[in-house]
Amino acid sequence: ETEDSALFEKRSTSVLDAAKKLGAEEPLMEAGSKLVKMAKDGEWDAMLGKLDEIHAQTIEAMRKIGDDDAEAICLASGWVRGLALYSEGLLADYSEEGSLVLRQGELLQQLNLKLDKISDSAKENDGVKKLSAALAKLPAAMPQGKEDTLTKEKVAELNAIAESAN
Repeated sequence: ETEDSALFEKRSTSVLDAAKKLGAEEPLMEAGSKLVKMAKDGEWDAMLGKLDEIHAQTIEAMRKIGDDDAEAICLASGWVRGLALYSEGLLADYSEEGSLVLRQGELLQQLNLKLDKISDSAKENDGVKKLSAALAKLPAAMPQGKEDTLTKEKVAELNAIAESAN
């Protein structure tokens, strides 16, 4: 939304590094690199379609693997990482209107349900334990109503919880 190519590149580098560690295939990595180039070139409107395409490809790749644990962990950890990045940006340029995006209680509930269903062996992983602990703390910090905004202090609280999962 800020159309800040330097910030987009910084965030994208973090996401692409994580994707590479998780075993993302080269076409997906190339698509991410193309998005960074589009941001540098100021092609913000064209990026939306590409982002949707990458999202669909990522979900399809996880489903092909057929590993429900990996899918649940990837979805939850990706969302928490997105929360950390968004809240960090919001803290840097706070607005009440910007905090409205954080009204994602129902989505958080679904992610918690998915993560609750993973195997006991997956739950023993230290990273999954940190992720589960963060997800368990988030509902109390999330805005509840459709019109609720968050103070900068509450955004900082969400950010700290999300960062604790990393």
